[in-house]
Amino acid sequence: MELAHSLLLNEEAYNQLGEFQKAEFAFEWLRFLEKLLPATSRADIREKQGKLVEQLTSLLTSSPGPPARQLIARNLAVLYSTGDIFSVHQTIDKCNELIRSKDDSPSYLPTKLAAVVCLGYLYKKLGRILGNSFLDTVGNILKAMKNAESQGRYEIMLSLQNILKGLGAAAIPCHRDIYKAARSCLMDRSMAVRCAAAKCLLELQSEATFMWSTDLDSVVTLCFKSLEGSSYDVRMAVSKLLGCVLVSAVTSKQGTASSRQNIRKISFEEALELLGTGFLRGSSGFLRASGDILKGTSSVSKDVRVGVTQAYVVFISTLGGQWLERNFSALLSHVLDLVSQSQPKAIQTHLDAICCRSCISFILRATVGGLLGEKAQIAIAKEICQAIWKLKKVVGISVMLLDAATSDCNVETRVGSTDVVASQNMLICALEELGNLIYGLGTTAAPVLQDSSTGVLDAVISVILHPSISVQLAAAWCLRCIAVALPCFLSPLLDRCVERLTALKSSPEAVTGYSFAIAALLGAVRQCPLGIPHCKGKVIMIVAEDLLRSASQNSRISVQRMQSGWLLIAALMTLGKISAVLKELVLDLTQCDNQTVASAAYFPSPSHQNEFALLGPVFQETEHRFIEEQLLLVNSIAGGSLEYDPYSIYERAAHSDSVPKPLPSTISIISAATRLFGVIFAHVTESQRLQILEQLLTSIKQTKGSRQQIVQHNVMSALSNVLKHLASCKGNLGSEEIRSCALTLVMSALESSSPLLRCSAAESLARLAQVVADSTFTAGLAQISFDKLKSARDVISRTGHSLALGSLYKYLGGISSSHHLNACVGILYTLSQDTTSPEVQTWALYSLSLIIDSAGPLYHVHVEPTLSLVLMLLLTVPPAYAEVHQSLGRCLNALIATLGPELQGSSATISVLRASCLLSCTVMQDNPDCLVQAQAISCLQQLHMFAPRHVNLSSLVKCLCVNLSSSYLLLRRAVLACLHQLVQREAAEVSEYAVALAKDSREDFTPGINMREVGLEGALLSLLDKELDPKLCQDIRETLTHMLISMAVEKLSFWLKLCKDVLAASADFTTVAPVDTTQEEGAQTDDELSLALENDERLHPFLHSRWATRVFAAECVCKIISQCENAGNAHFNIAMAQEMKERDSRDDFLVLHLADLIRMAFMAATDHSDHLRLSGLQMLLVLIRRFAAVPEPEFPGHVILEQYQANELSVELLNVLHRLILTRESPDIQLAALGVVHQILFAAQEHVKEKRRSAEVDDGAEEKETLPEFGEGKDTGGLIPGKSLVFATLEMCMCILVRHLPQLNPKITGSPGITAGKPHLLSENGSRLVSAALGILSDVPAVCSPEGSIAVLPTILYLIIGVLRETAVKLPTGQLPLTVAASLQALKGVLSSPMARAEKSRTAWNELLRSALVTILNFWNQVDGTHQELDESSLLAAITVFILSASPEVTAMECLQMNCTEKFKSALESKDPVPEQVVKEHRVQLKCYQLLLTVFQYPDRAISYPYIHSLVSSIVNKLQETEKAKPENSAELQVIQEGIKVVAAVIALAEEEHRAQLVACFLPILISFLLDENALGSATSSARSLHEFALQYLMQIGPQYSSVFKKLMTSSPPMKARLESAVKGNQESIKDKTSPRHSKNPGKSSSIQLKTNFL
Repeated sequence: MELAHSLLLNEEAYNQLGEFQKAEFAFEWLRFLEKLLPATSRADIREKQGKLVEQLTSLLTSSPGPPARQLIARNLAVLYSTGDIFSVHQTIDKCNELIRSKDDSPSYLPTKLAAVVCLGYLYKKLGRILGNSFLDTVGNILKAMKNAESQGRYEIMLSLQNILKGLGAAAIPCHRDIYKAARSCLMDRSMAVRCAAAKCLLELQSEATFMWSTDLDSVVTLCFKSLEGSSYDVRMAVSKLLGCVLVSAVTSKQGTASSRQNIRKISFEEALELLGTGFLRGSSGFLRASGDILKGTSSVSKDVRVGVTQAYVVFISTLGGQWLERNFSALLSHVLDLVSQSQPKAIQTHLDAICCRSCISFILRATVGGLLGEKAQIAIAKEICQAIWKLKKVVGISVMLLDAATSDCNVETRVGSTDVVASQNMLICALEELGNLIYGLGTTAAPVLQDSSTGVLDAVISVILHPSISVQLAAAWCLRCIAVALPCFLSPLLDRCVERLTALKSSPEAVTGYSFAIAALLGAVRQCPLGIPHCKGKVIMIVAEDLLRSASQNSRISVQRMQSGWLLIAALMTLGKISAVLKELVLDLTQCDNQTVASAAYFPSPSHQNEFALLGPVFQETEHRFIEEQLLLVNSIAGGSLEYDPYSIYERAAHSDSVPKPLPSTISIISAATRLFGVIFAHVTESQRLQILEQLLTSIKQTKGSRQQIVQHNVMSALSNVLKHLASCKGNLGSEEIRSCALTLVMSALESSSPLLRCSAAESLARLAQVVADSTFTAGLAQISFDKLKSARDVISRTGHSLALGSLYKYLGGISSSHHLNACVGILYTLSQDTTSPEVQTWALYSLSLIIDSAGPLYHVHVEPTLSLVLMLLLTVPPAYAEVHQSLGRCLNALIATLGPELQGSSATISVLRASCLLSCTVMQDNPDCLVQAQAISCLQQLHMFAPRHVNLSSLVKCLCVNLSSSYLLLRRAVLACLHQLVQREAAEVSEYAVALAKDSREDFTPGINMREVGLEGALLSLLDKELDPKLCQDIRETLTHMLISMAVEKLSFWLKLCKDVLAASADFTTVAPVDTTQEEGAQTDDELSLALENDERLHPFLHSRWATRVFAAECVCKIISQCENAGNAHFNIAMAQEMKERDSRDDFLVLHLADLIRMAFMAATDHSDHLRLSGLQMLLVLIRRFAAVPEPEFPGHVILEQYQANELSVELLNVLHRLILTRESPDIQLAALGVVHQILFAAQEHVKEKRRSAEVDDGAEEKETLPEFGEGKDTGGLIPGKSLVFATLEMCMCILVRHLPQLNPKITGSPGITAGKPHLLSENGSRLVSAALGILSDVPAVCSPEGSIAVLPTILYLIIGVLRETAVKLPTGQLPLTVAASLQALKGVLSSPMARAEKSRTAWNELLRSALVTILNFWNQVDGTHQELDESSLLAAITVFILSASPEVTAMECLQMNCTEKFKSALESKDPVPEQVVKEHRVQLKCYQLLLTVFQYPDRAISYPYIHSLVSSIVNKLQETEKAKPENSAELQVIQEGIKVVAAVIALAEEEHRAQLVACFLPILISFLLDENALGSATSSARSLHEFALQYLMQIGPQYSSVFKKLMTSSPPMKARLESAVKGNQESIKDKTSPRHSKNPGKSSSIQLKTNFL
């Protein structure tokens, strides 16, 4: 092959080769030339251009195969575009001449096709340079198409597509002619031609405006008709055409030229209606609204309906996510209407409804789930919920079920059946999509559930009572999705459903619906990490038992109760479906009266996964499998649906289905019967085995046609299970008669017309040989197939027996005889070259691949001829036969695996084999079929594994990048599997090649991603964000992880920026209202807006990253840190990193990105997603651990993390805690969160203090001069939301306070001030939370600058005083409520703040504090009387706090002092005749005395003396009044005693000249409280206590002021006598109490007691 690597074809070497070797040599040269021409100078090309054109033209006329003609055409196009163009018209003329040739022989056909292909590529590359020659060319091609066979029509359509692409608008003169030709091809019997025609029309519509204007209806109808009987590839191509045509119609701009005056533009809704016409009426479209449809005899073809469904997705996806977001209302209304049965003839049966629902679900999942970010999805979820509410109102479920719960009549009699039926399918689709949305959003869906205006939970739970079981199951499934997404709702939902079930257990609908809901929620438990409390299961078990016990009490509801009871028990046990023991298995297997039995073969068994290539592309795993499945069904089976098996509601759904899709019960029974048959058969006697097999044979013979095929499907499934079971347990089948009977069953199926049945029979034949385990028997089976293949000429026999040979090798590990291997290979060689039957070729090559896989080393002798065969077929088989190419790909893959490491060898033989493998891969890469391309990548992956030096990594990476965003799932999987392998060895090289190729390419490899900027890594992250396939997502994550481990340290900034861009995705989850698309004239059009939004998204590729992607990005950051740990200490040493960075600017170190790392951690930790918050906290933990000890070089003795501990780091953490409080109702959790806030604030205070101290040390300045320079607010007082710690703290405290005291919210009260209202007592938990929040508020000023403190002080005072006002309740105990005490403490903290006395803030603080005091004083003056409800003691305490804690400048104003004095005086002098109020007055007076005592004793006499002078006379007068009325209870006693204490304290504080006067007034009062010796014995306990209390004070004051005392006694003999009598009586009383029986030393005891009392 090295001789082929030259600019000119080595004709000497070429002519010496055989026919096939020439083709191979020429192809290798063409492949090399295609790579060489772009790299060759223009001068060199021109020098040899003539010879090159001659050689290429010569190859063109030598009947080249499909791959070769593509290369010839591409090379000619590149040659003329790079070199001279003078001879291009000669080449065009030559090609046209070849096409016009009358030679219709098969040998000349490849030349004609090559000429057609060549013209297409020439015009595609050179376009308008070729002038008007295209008119003749197009005319010639279209004329040739009239007599062309399918290959010719196929190539002509693709060639016209290329011509249109190259000419653009210049081809307008030919548009109508091409359109006419393509129309006929779109209805062609060949599926490949239909696909090519769709591609041609797709290119045509970009310039042919008539297709989406005047002829739009015709084009749409044509597409509908082309979908009839279509294949998967046709549906893909036509749906893309239909979708894009409608996009052009919707987004087209009105031209001003005369030629564009009649362009028709339709609205989004009109486009949907056109699609809806095909969905509802099929290929008849909207051109025929009568006839069969009106008669009810028409049924929409499933092919058409599935194709139109895909067109919906293409249409919406092409318009884009922004367009969908703005027009979702119209889309939702439209798609739900499709299943509303407003067109009753379109959905004639329940099976139709199931199919339609699947289609609608697919449309919504593929668009909403694939195009929109989380913010938009949240808005969509709310909109779907609103639609559910509307649908619910149409049926009137709530009223209906309220009646049903209280009466015996059935629900169905109360509701029009039409309404129920019309709405049920709409509700099912809406509920399933709502569940899917919330499930995908995870915990980020919390705003949807918390929005009371939307009422998601209420809507879903109300629908549970719908009369339709299908709707009830959909609602139950939706609840399950909610519970899995947000586990915090699981237990409350269970409680709610159990409660409603218990309350409405007389309603059949309620029993059924709520049982479904409970079962679904129980099914969610295994997906919730914390599960549910154990007691919940017990409660549900009790409910289930009650339902079962009460089932017989009411015949109307007995069935529902019985079914629901067992359903709940089954869900609790999570045992799966409860099935009765199957009897008469043979009868079940052979009964075919019920046509649904046919779908026992609904899908191939797991052992047939590899045979998908034989069964057609529809069996392949694709993104459309969800809707394509219904096309596999036979005999009107619609597929799975939840209502077929309600027990599936709690089981795990298949990974590909969002909602469980159980099959009808008849199918499930057959499936279970076949499995049970396989087990039971092994346990019966041989005579019974023979009898059963003979019975099966008889049953098959007795049936004909499709019924016989049904029975055969069931029998083969059962027999396969028998053989599997026997093989697994090493069992024996039995006698020769049994073997013969089993063989007869298999052989009859091996020649069935059903491909699936033939596959099953081939597997059973091999398993039969495996069980018998007799080489003679196995050889006999192989010989039967040998003989059959030699004699049979029909396709069915040849395909079935060829697969039988491969299966024998697969299950037996190869037949030991090399003779048999040679015979098998020889026969399969022959069959694989049967060009008359592509199906035979496909099956033979597939069987050959099985033999290659199984034969092992024995196959080495056949490798070279087999590889030559594969390459020959790849070069000659038309690309339209995709199945043949897929089987060839399997063979090539098996051959490469067989050669293995030998491919590294350097021998001539190995070199040839290796070159053939690489050449084969190249051919497959150019194949139009995506599955073949995927196999090519898989083969190259293997070659790279075994012989990496010989695989061109650059070309491979380019291929991978181009297909990275393919619309085919299997191709994307192959790309990622290959990338996964490559990056484990050569991650850096792969990344560099990808970026280099992206920069060299004019177009982006990946739509929507600029790989030149974000690299392959960014493209993979973007793909991860959009991909829905779990396996593919896992491959992407593993690939990125390998790349990160290999390159993150070297490309540190790049990787960190990628992660930061992903984590910085918008987290604003506010509702996005859909925008009306009707625009006024002159406004920006939808398409212009969409283009602007699309460009914005391209600039920010990770703008709407989903939570799972952001979680992965957070995990990547942690991995990067881990990698840096192993890369050196400089990554964690700021000084070393800066020094090394100065020496070499290319160096990069982790510590230099610390700010970004912390920012990323907090972006994650503050997200709405629980998963992401956990990842963010983990990232924070990693950062703290790694950087905790890293010193800060600019501040010795400090660490680098200190600079992030206040206003940035802490703000984010507060946001986390704020969201935690919003989403967690537990008081303990909220208290813990507030505790963390308090610690954060304390740390911030320390941080500010440290800065102030540092400034003092550095500048030598006094603190008061430097104080204003520090703290939040700085010199302006401004606080920035999102960046301010103070703002975040206030926001959090406000959240707690307003939640428990809504009156504090001015928006609720409608007033900016504190409004009047009756105070109320909070709950214990509420009081604790509010108190904790107040404690935090009082500390806020300490972290502010003076200006900042001025800004926040009004808010702080408003909240503290507001809590005081709203909770100052008069408690019976006289104690202050917890919240009031906390308010007073917080007030004291604020008044004592250093900011109140700071130079820059003192004046403003004084004014604000005075206003606050006035506010409290005004509480006494409220005109509505609400002040009477306030606890006056609490208000007096607040005044006292102001007097004692505020600056004298605040309270020393005369008007404020007078007002405060009046409040105390009013409390002392208050009188009320009502007994209850008297008790309260005593408590107020008591508190008033206690407060005044603290005021009077205040050290600053400027504060205390004014109050003493103003109030002491009132206190003395109050005590004098009590002389006449002795205390009757302990409350009165305490008031008098406190008054005595106050007067005594005032005497001690009074000036010397006033003290004697006070003592002279005070002594008579004390003496008046004394009792004489006669009255003492009969006095009340209160009077006696007052007596003793007064006497103690007399004995204390008398000696201190003896002169005043003696003078008073002398002047008043009665007073003296009263005192003496009281002292005498008191001594007698003490003497009685201290008698010997009470105390051994009475005197000492009395003395001690006396001192104690006085103290």
